[in-house]
Amino acid sequence: MKKNFVSVKQIEQVFEARRIRNEQTKLNYYKALTTKYINKVDPETWLLDKYVRKYERYKIANANKCEKEKRSAIAEFERQIKKGIAANRKWSRSISIPHNKKTKTIWKSLAKEEFQLYCKISRADQNWIVEEITTGKKVHWRETQWWHFVSASINATCFNENNVRPQFPRSNEAMSHGDKRAIEIKEQYRKNLIKKIWADAVADLEYIEKYWKNQTLISKFWSSFFKEIYEKYKRLNDQLFELHPNRDRKAEKDQSRNEWKENHS
Repeated sequence: MKKNFVSVKQIEQVFEARRIRNEQTKLNYYKALTTKYINKVDPETWLLDKYVRKYERYKIANANKCEKEKRSAIAEFERQIKKGIAANRKWSRSISIPHNKKTKTIWKSLAKEEFQLYCKISRADQNWIVEEITTGKKVHWRETQWWHFVSASINATCFNENNVRPQFPRSNEAMSHGDKRAIEIKEQYRKNLIKKIWADAVADLEYIEKYWKNQTLISKFWSSFFKEIYEKYKRLNDQLFELHPNRDRKAEKDQSRNEWKENHS
């Protein structure tokens, strides 16, 4: 990424702003992860103890990284000045600085969390019961986890609603092993997914999975894209919870889950 600078001070300001922005984004990310443990978080930081320690380590690593990138940019800026003076001409002010990849990664994680939540609760009935994709069993949505049919690492299909279905945690874990059992579960997942979205839609997902590195399928996914996805699905999820007063994001406050447990105890 190239950026024009007019002074060393401006370079320092850019990387200081980056350091602060990264820390705040990471803090917001950890806070989002601790919302379901609201009774266990530190009242000052609103983080679980393990995230407090992780956040402190991240701050140090982030500061060191920004300092290293800042020194490199300043050195390049000064080299251009010397080169321009030596050649008795105006020097270039355009300097290449690294992309801020950490912010992008954090925004994708937050976007996935809200997107996956929507893919479960939007498919639930009035009692918030969903159909588990592998077995077809009807269970409360909190008894399931999300699972991408095509890996979430592929941005082109990560936020495709056809690609995510509720699945039991034990099936998720088994599928991650890559053994014979994982292949069997994936095949059952595929069969049931075809019943829901038809074979052509599943074929489209599989095509992207196979050829996602092809030039015709490559697209740029910036932090702003993931931020828009996060804000979109957070708004939709908030609306769904508002429509049902006895539902809540926090498991301990979700009366519908307690009612379901009582009926299935």
